[in-house]
Amino acid sequence: MKKLLLLLAGTVLVTLAVVPVAAPANPPNAQCIGTLTPGTYNNVTVPAGQGCGISGATITGNLTVQTNADAEVIGSTTIDGNYICNDCFFADLHDSTVGGNYLISGELDGSDILGNTINGSLQITMSSAGGFHFLIAGNNVGGNLTFNENTGTSTIATNTIGSNLQCQNNVPAPTSFGNTAKSLKGQCPA
Repeated sequence: MKKLLLLLAGTVLVTLAVVPVAAPANPPNAQCIGTLTPGTYNNVTVPAGQGCGISGATITGNLTVQTNADAEVIGSTTIDGNYICNDCFFADLHDSTVGGNYLISGELDGSDILGNTINGSLQITMSSAGGFHFLIAGNNVGGNLTFNENTGTSTIATNTIGSNLQCQNNVPAPTSFGNTAKSLKGQCPA
């Protein structure tokens, strides 16, 4: 009887060990026009010429802001991939986390980048503050912070940078203070 019970228990354990478990479904991709509903998404795109507000979302891939579009990311949003703006109007980021890089090129109206964790690098190049400004303050950047060839009012302050802070060929030079980095190069002496 004991052998039968042990055999039966062993069969049940083996059966349970080989029962397939369904993998969780991949989150959906999304286009954001207006406001992105809090939730989990794979890649999110703000289409050309549109605006998007994002608060409390999790993006497991990238956030891409297209030409003349704008995005305001706030409220503990997490972007596991990259936050990308090529020729967008603006791409703000407040109190959130970017797992990859935050890349801005050809921006038209400056950005506020305040109180974030950016695990990769933050790079802003060939962009304009337009009628606004660039305000980059209180961030933890794991890689480099690069601010090159931009125009308009800019302040880069109290950031903790894991690698280099580089500011070159900006008109006018940024106001820069209270930053820590392995090295400070160009127009951002501190």
